Amino acid sequence: MKKAFFLLATLCLASCASTGDAKKEVGEPDWIKNPASVCSSDELCAVGEGRTPKRAKADARAALGKIFETKLAASFENTLSQDEEGTRERVRDSVAEETDIVLESVEIRETFENAKNVFALAVLNKDKAVKLLKRDMAKLDGDMEEMRSRKTPPSAIRLEKLFAERSGLNRRHVVLTGKDYMESLSYDDVKAYKKAVTGKKIFLTTKGERAFDKAIRNAMLENGYIFVSDPEKAAAQVTATVESDEQYLNVKGFVKYAFRFTLRGPDKTGKQVEQLVESFDETGRNEVQAAANATESLKKYLSEHLVDVKF
Repeated sequence: MKKAFFLLATLCLASCASTGDAKKEVGEPDWIKNPASVCSSDELCAVGEGRTPKRAKADARAALGKIFETKLAASFENTLSQDEEGTRERVRDSVAEETDIVLESVEIRETFENAKNVFALAVLNKDKAVKLLKRDMAKLDGDMEEMRSRKTPPSAIRLEKLFAERSGLNRRHVVLTGKDYMESLSYDDVKAYKKAVTGKKIFLTTKGERAFDKAIRNAMLENGYIFVSDPEKAAAQVTATVESDEQYLNVKGFVKYAFRFTLRGPDKTGKQVEQLVESFDETGRNEVQAAANATESLKKYLSEHLVDVKF
């Protein structure tokens, strides 16, 4: 009887010892509860959890992304003066929209699995991330200088967007290093260039559906041009043409049209030349619907390529 009682007491003590530490299972690594314990000063670390290794790794990356976003937001609020409010909004949009280049440097260093879940440790190496940021900012610096050399309204609008993108990357650099990466162009440079080249007066003649005329005019207004009704007061005379031809389509109830867009304007010598040419093949229930689809394609094309015109 005494032996049985002793054995029962021993089992009870063993059971109590195993369940008393509910926060950590046997063999559970310290980084699950405290990722900073295995994270050096050159790293950011976060832990993710999921039912499968794939989900745990994704959760860890997302957790690390949230940590970095919080640091980025705090850094962002302490930069840009009030007279740069427009740029502030563009940089904010750039920060929110672009895929975070910094998180390309994240690696999954360790995983641990218990009876219920899988845990993953995500680590961001700051040095690797900084190298990627410098690479991308150097490319943007080159793109901005190239835009500034064009001396056209659309180049000023594109330059402003590139500057906002570069500023967003620089905010990441500040979070990782504590300092700015030297700028090739300042906010004042961008602002002065935009003031100098935008607002160019053009006399525009369009040939085609009215919807195309509206799309072309809106795109040109957004890219820094203004229209005049008197060609004598225009710095440039521009002609935009959209032609359509029905194509064969062996699909009952639908038609297909080929739309050809041409934009003519003066080159640097003043000679009228074709500056943009593009074709769109569109389908629809009828020609009107096909033209509406072509209008959307034209808008997208102009938003990307008006920067290539020479006037």
